[in-house]
Amino acid sequence: HTRFFGMSLYRIELQSAILDGSDFQQCDLEGADLRGSSFKGAIFNHANMRGVNFNPLIFGKKDTDSYREQYCDLEGAYFRYVDLLDSKLRGANLRGADLSYTNLTKCDLRDADLTGAYIENIVLNNAKLNGTIFDETQREYLESQNITINS
Repeated sequence: HTRFFGMSLYRIELQSAILDGSDFQQCDLEGADLRGSSFKGAIFNHANMRGVNFNPLIFGKKDTDSYREQYCDLEGAYFRYVDLLDSKLRGANLRGADLSYTNLTKCDLRDADLTGAYIENIVLNNAKLNGTIFDETQREYLESQNITINS
């Protein structure tokens, strides 16, 4: 478990990294390229993560045998009070993550799995949610907050 607490990691490139359980609290990760990385159980509380790229890392050429996508694994990670404005999380595993009070405005969450994630006071203004997986409890909560999801 690596500790990065409070560090400036502005626009860092950490593709395909395995940093499970690491502490990124209060870090500046704005514009970071974290494609295809694993951050299971990592702590990002109060971090600036505007424009972070958690999209899959793509290997090979599309429509060939060598083509594959390595998705980000953020299962059980903590994102309380994180600003993820305009970030990319397509296909990310966010199962059981704590997204309470997280700003996901204009985020790309297409095909992301949020099953069991804590979403209290989440902000999803203009987020791309096609194919995003929410469980029934989350759907009811979002509906009670007048947040429309079309997945």
